[in-house]
This record gives sequence, structure tokens and C-alpha cells, in this order.
Amino acid sequence: MTKYSQYVRRNDYFVICKQMRGDWIPNFVDGKIYSTAIDGYLTPSVNDCGYQVLSIDSGYGKHNVTLHRALWVMRHGIPCNPDMEVDHINHNKQDNRLCNLRLVTVSDNRRNRPEKFARAEAIRAEREAGATTAELASKYQYSQRMIRNIVANERYVRELYPGTEVKSHLHLKSPAKGGYLVWRNK
Repeated sequence: MTKYSQYVRRNDYFVICKQMRGDWIPNFVDGKIYSTAIDGYLTPSVNDCGYQVLSIDSGYGKHNVTLHRALWVMRHGIPCNPDMEVDHINHNKQDNRLCNLRLVTVSDNRRNRPEKFARAEAIRAEREAGATTAELASKYQYSQRMIRNIVANERYVRELYPGTEVKSHLHLKSPAKGGYLVWRNK
């Protein structure tokens, strides 16, 4: 927990206020927010990380809040622990339907990345092909201990984290020759 754990995220509070005043009406099925001020759905912008972002004028300046967090807060309320994050289950940052959102810890959210699992599978394949732990640690910038844990299936095991399967367009090329991930065009 951080030193801010006893506080509420300011943006969560602003979202609740917008909903309570009737300014924003959530559409949980489609993952959109209807604004009574503009008499239509809000058009979010996309930030550098690919998330849809809404701008809130609080009277104290403008604040940005991600659409998926706003929808989750409007349905479930403000989380007791402000360090919790709202995660997209299917990893599609544009899919903000409520059925695709869940509240997770920061560490669970970081661990829940398909690319890391694909990388772990590449490490396992290279180790099986004869690469040494030291070579893999240097190549992937992990400690040798982490490489040993990955190879022993103690880290990044898909069965423990549903929804982390590698998408069909992600393909491991030449695992015996160093291995790298390529994107296939459909």
C-alpha cells in the first residue's frame, strides 16, 4: 500500500458527482457514457497508452479520467483501495463494456500481459533448444534466477491467469535461433 491508500482518487469522486447530478448516464452494455449537457454520447480521446480518456471540468481545472475506470466506478462505486486498477479482461483497450472490466491489484494487472507470457514461452523454447541461463538472462534482461523460475514454470504460467492466451496474430519465429515475436497480418 502507498501512503495515499486512505484517500479517494480525485477523478473517481468527480465521476460520481457527474453521475449523481444526472450529467452523465452510463451505458454499461455498450461501454459508453451519455451526456445530458450535449444530448449525446461523449466522444473520448485516446491517450498515449491507447486508453479512451474523458476530460472533466471540475471547476478547479480540467481532469482526465479513463473511460473504463469511469464506467466501473459508476457501476460499483469508488474502490476502498485507490491503488486498485480496472483491467480489460480481453486486453482490448477500446472494449469498455462492463462485462469486460474487473478490479485488480497493480501486480495482477502487470502480470496479466499476453506479451510477457509469449516471452516466457520463447525463453522456455530457447532453453530447451540448448541456450544457457546466462545467455537468456543477458538477452531478455532478466536475472538468472528469473530465467530459472520461468523455465521451471514457476512464473508466467497461463493456467494461473485466464485471458492471457497469445492472440492468433502473434507468432514465435525461430525459437531455436534466438526466437522473436512477429505479428501476422490476417
